[in-house]
Amino acid sequence: MSPKSRRPRRAKPAAEPVAKPANKSRKASSPKAPAVNGAKAARARHAKSNGTKAGASRASRALATTADTVVSKLEFRRGDETLRISDRLPLLPLRDVVVFPHMSISLLVGRLPSVNAIEKAMARDRILFVTAQKRSEVADPQHDELFRTGTIVRVLQLFRLPDGTLRVLVEGLLRAEAKRFQWSNDYYTVQVAALPDPDLPSPEHEALTRHALQLFQDYVHLNRRI
Repeated sequence: MSPKSRRPRRAKPAAEPVAKPANKSRKASSPKAPAVNGAKAARARHAKSNGTKAGASRASRALATTADTVVSKLEFRRGDETLRISDRLPLLPLRDVVVFPHMSISLLVGRLPSVNAIEKAMARDRILFVTAQKRSEVADPQHDELFRTGTIVRVLQLFRLPDGTLRVLVEGLLRAEAKRFQWSNDYYTVQVAALPDPDLPSPEHEALTRHALQLFQDYVHLNRRI
């Protein structure tokens, strides 16, 4: 066959464009988006939970503080009079003296916390709690240096002396026990509970009482100034 009789070759079809693969970085990052959002949501839920717990804790502390500040009342009879007083009273420590119920005594007060306690009582209802010091030589006794058993008293008269001291006439009302001591600005306050009256005296108690009275009468005869 001659060269002229050869059939021409068909042209190859143009290559179809091949789509480029998507960016791998995008493919890799797309599945992470839900995880990131889930982590943020988890952190938000955790923060909200902590906030709720903190709020509940603050609320519980506020309720506890409110419960601690609730003041109770003591009610008792004094002759024909019924007294209703707070169980939180100003404290007056005493040196070398004990005040009993149904007893009136004049006290000379000069220590600043004691003066402040009396001033506070006079501004309210004239009611104080008095108790003796364990050691009279201590000038500024702390709560552990005081007897817990004392007497609730009422101030009958108050005299201010030129040197700044006070002379107060108090009346013993009721035996009580100090349950809690608290320093309040510039004086002590105590939370008190009434103590029941002692039982009827036994024969031994009456004999001791008669003996003590006889000794006192003997002392009076020896010392005419009493």
